[in-house]
Amino acid sequence: MRAGRRGGGPSGGVWAPRLVGVCLLLASLTSSQSPNGVTAPLTDCSEGYLWNADRQQCLDVNECEIIPDACKGQLKCINHFGGYLCLPRSALVIRTPSGETHGGGGSGAPQPVGERPPGGHAAPPPRRAVSEAGDAAEDVMSPCAPGHDLQDGVCVDVDECLGGEPLCPPSKTCANTPGSYTCQCHSGYQESYGGVCVDINECLYGHCQQRCVNSPGSYRCQCSAGFILADNNHSCQDVDECAGEQQPCAQLCTNSHGSFQCRCEAGYSLARDRRACTDVDECRHSTSLCHFRCHNTDGSFHCSCPEGFSMHSNNRSCLDVNECEGQSGGGACRDSQRCYNLPGGHRCIDALVCREPYTQSADDLCVCPSELPACTDLPYSVRYKFMDIAGGRRVPADIFYLQSRVHYQGAYNSFQIRAGNEAKEFVLRQLNEHTAMLALIRAVRGPRDIPLELEVVTVHPLLGLHTSSLLRLHIFVTSQPFGNR
Repeated sequence: MRAGRRGGGPSGGVWAPRLVGVCLLLASLTSSQSPNGVTAPLTDCSEGYLWNADRQQCLDVNECEIIPDACKGQLKCINHFGGYLCLPRSALVIRTPSGETHGGGGSGAPQPVGERPPGGHAAPPPRRAVSEAGDAAEDVMSPCAPGHDLQDGVCVDVDECLGGEPLCPPSKTCANTPGSYTCQCHSGYQESYGGVCVDINECLYGHCQQRCVNSPGSYRCQCSAGFILADNNHSCQDVDECAGEQQPCAQLCTNSHGSFQCRCEAGYSLARDRRACTDVDECRHSTSLCHFRCHNTDGSFHCSCPEGFSMHSNNRSCLDVNECEGQSGGGACRDSQRCYNLPGGHRCIDALVCREPYTQSADDLCVCPSELPACTDLPYSVRYKFMDIAGGRRVPADIFYLQSRVHYQGAYNSFQIRAGNEAKEFVLRQLNEHTAMLALIRAVRGPRDIPLELEVVTVHPLLGLHTSSLLRLHIFVTSQPFGNR
């Protein structure tokens, strides 16, 4: 509260008969003697007054009109003699019929004063003490205004609030003013009708950034979850949950405004609590990650290959190890044997030995010349072939292409399975006069060997030709599901 020179008791009324006396202005002090002996009027007014030459007196200055924004915030400016008051807008102000404000202060405009000594107010014209009944008492002249004492020739304000007897009720605080005192409501309260102090709801003025909690005589600011109150006790600052010693996330933490988000590294997924991370079983979610077998690990997986295979550089595919390569440097088979590579293994095949009356004409072919009597009822040639198929292969599947080596114009060729198909797992389908296709029609499991005899019969009615040839096809059924043959 800002105030100029004013007076008044605790209730803010005018000076009452309880005051010791009223200052009577003495006409003898309204002029002074100039050095040349000429009497001149005094024009130096007290603080808060200006000399009016027309009226030949000191007039009060209305600070509420000439001072821009004299009272800050929600307070209102009240002018009074020699100063002004900043009061709550709900404060009760009573004015006398003459327009004087009863918030304290003297009555009437003061007269000019002489030179002011340093350290205090210059003594105004003397005042005559009067009795409480209003009649003049003995002539006791006091040079100071009410509420001031003369100390070393200077009028000094009396701090009434330092007295022993309380001047204000418990709900108010005594505040000294020049020449008097006022009773003000405690901090956080404002005076209402009847002089009652009521709590100020500070939360109505938006002092808090987020949440405001009003309390008697005060208030406090609160912040939402994820924020903390700043040092100014008004603003809210984001809490970086990821920067604390106790991390809220099991693996990766990303701070956000008022919150945070947990993330997981590759190979993990966020749990239901949105904080923990659980391992992702890649092998269970996908059957195509590995060529052969998938092994789940914490946060990852790895592939393995069966015996006879090596891991590809992609760490997923399996490559067959060809045991037949480099046979000369200590190979898998004897020198007299032929090495046949299989997915995941190999076979050693003995060298071809043709039985009489057949003679060997190639590494895989035995022939029986027709001019020999013993060859009359035998197939002209017997060829030996080897192949492998993967166990569990989808059916039907074409697996071997068969072609007649005898071509006579007007001749007819027929194809048949002579042996090895007791389980009806194969069928020989003729494509044209000279070719046929061996097809697998029933699934087979390995490891297993299936020797088949396939026959091609050639007949020429005009020439009286009837001949045949055999193909002894040895099929290796492997146990690996990804056999590439």
